[in-house]
Amino acid sequence: MLDKILYEFALRQGYTLAELAAGQEAFNRKHRLSHPPGDFDKAGRFILHERGGCCDMIRAPSRSRPYPEMEHGRSLTHVAHLHGVPKLHLLRLVKAYETASTHEPLSSHQKMQVIVRLRSILKPVPERSRPAA
Repeated sequence: MLDKILYEFALRQGYTLAELAAGQEAFNRKHRLSHPPGDFDKAGRFILHERGGCCDMIRAPSRSRPYPEMEHGRSLTHVAHLHGVPKLHLLRLVKAYETASTHEPLSSHQKMQVIVRLRSILKPVPERSRPAA
């Protein structure tokens, strides 16, 4: 129920479907509900399969620090670059998903409190410049 409210409210505020998908992916990676694609080598080091410009400065995995690429794959910077969305929008959407994610049934009053919090988190997106036709 709250996911539907979040989805509709975010679209009204000007967030795109791509940003909503990226926000869900970043939320899932942050809370380890999904994982960045990659493999472990024989030494137990994680090698990230998704590569982009944001990955250039990552420390190479070693036996003593095998997960720098996994940590980067879970970062907002990486997910924003991967989906081509602004990092600020992604940050707001992850906070909104965290606010709206609950497994308990909520009363009407609690739902309204969540909606008020969503309004403070999801600031309106300025109209994007459209290419001339």
